[in-house]
Amino acid sequence: MNTRRILNSINYKFSASNKTVTFEGLFPPVFSGDILMIINITRNVVLYNFASTPDEGGVYANGTMTLTGSTSGMADSDNLMVILFENKDRTISLLEDIKDRVSEANEWIMKLYENQQLKEN
Repeated sequence: MNTRRILNSINYKFSASNKTVTFEGLFPPVFSGDILMIINITRNVVLYNFASTPDEGGVYANGTMTLTGSTSGMADSDNLMVILFENKDRTISLLEDIKDRVSEANEWIMKLYENQQLKEN
């Protein structure tokens, strides 16, 4: 199941002077194909559109979108609307992986505890 997701400002950091939008604290993490649009709603300007011209493009790497268009006259404090593609199946898969790892860690801890109990008796 696929949906769209709009981010709150706590999930990104905009640097107008560096022409970057850095994504922070998101689960699942953002992949390059997930970013559909980034709009500066303070200035009413499209900064990134996955299906548009190079002026509304960007390069995504390591959690940061570097914009190709101009951000002159913008401020780091401008409000952005970031629209992401969200793949629910991928999210479920990531959560299942985390659950499996937690279960394995729990089993390991229980074995350590049992060994400690045997040593004490």
